[in-house]
Amino acid sequence: MDNASISVGFALLYLWTEFDFVFCKPQDERLVRCAEQRSTVFKSVNIELDQSVAENRTNACRVIALLSETQQRSLSKVRVKFIGENPYFYGGQEFLTALSGLFGSGGAGQLTVVDLSGMRVSINDELLDVLSANERRVERMYVENGVLVSRVTPACLLRVVRSCRRLTDLRVFGSSVSDDVLLAFTSSDRAPLRRLSMLCRREQKYGGDISGETWATLRDKLPDLRVTLKFDHTCPPDTVAAILKPEVPVSALRIETFTYIQEEVRRAANHYDDTLEVLVLLTPIERGTSALNDALLQLSSRCRQLRALHVFCVLDTSTIATILASHPVMEHNKTYTLRSERGQQPWTPGDMRSFGDAQLL
Repeated sequence: MDNASISVGFALLYLWTEFDFVFCKPQDERLVRCAEQRSTVFKSVNIELDQSVAENRTNACRVIALLSETQQRSLSKVRVKFIGENPYFYGGQEFLTALSGLFGSGGAGQLTVVDLSGMRVSINDELLDVLSANERRVERMYVENGVLVSRVTPACLLRVVRSCRRLTDLRVFGSSVSDDVLLAFTSSDRAPLRRLSMLCRREQKYGGDISGETWATLRDKLPDLRVTLKFDHTCPPDTVAAILKPEVPVSALRIETFTYIQEEVRRAANHYDDTLEVLVLLTPIERGTSALNDALLQLSSRCRQLRALHVFCVLDTSTIATILASHPVMEHNKTYTLRSERGQQPWTPGDMRSFGDAQLL
């Protein structure tokens, strides 16, 4: 074989290292054969499916099973994303079983990225225990998804943190995080946590509150840590206020609410003036109050690191002009949603379409 043929062979092999499986229609079943033939060379696999169709779910789980059965696989990154609507009363047990097989199979130990943030299934302790016991090289783990009930307990997450000592990027529900979980990241014999994202919802009020002392310890031990806090419309306002402690190194903040939001904005301006980079606010109030306009102006003047601001509420034109003049980088990069008229898009808490690109926190 000449050098040209060898080069072409290596190039073709490289093309197979990253592969997207998209199951939306019956003929997509042919992609399963790609997994049968090329599973040993896959390094990054992205599985997207319209989960409302049973055949799509079957094909996606077949791919995961084939990856599990591959003895000498190279897989380091796996992502599963639902792009349809869940059937009524769908629990997703078939995906939990398939992923448990993948994480616990004989070829385990190579995964560095596990992204289940787009899989609208209640991830449980059992699945993460299998993951943490076998995939200890994981660096990025995303299990914050769009389900209504989080089934990952703080005790389980603590086991994950203690086992996966290379973990640097974690995105979970706030109810899964405790003081012990955060303090486990301060151990000197592990990679430093750099990104933590927490989605806080109604169940947050039933769990223990993370103390300001714990956050201060984490911030001192991990000076490069950046925290994203997200509050959906079910999280009570007093719970939001309790979580927004000054010790938290918040770089991104998203708040959905059916009520007034100016106090939260003022709290963010006072607490996170040195760290806040991204702010997303959504309220169905037709026109922002003068108090909200004033609070946003205060935040704009204090938070000099701000690079993205998305406010889904009608604001005064003078407020918009002042904010953009103070942060020209936002106007240059078009990383803002600031409007004096409502427009056509749905601005409703709980409707993820409301955010568009602003979801990328």
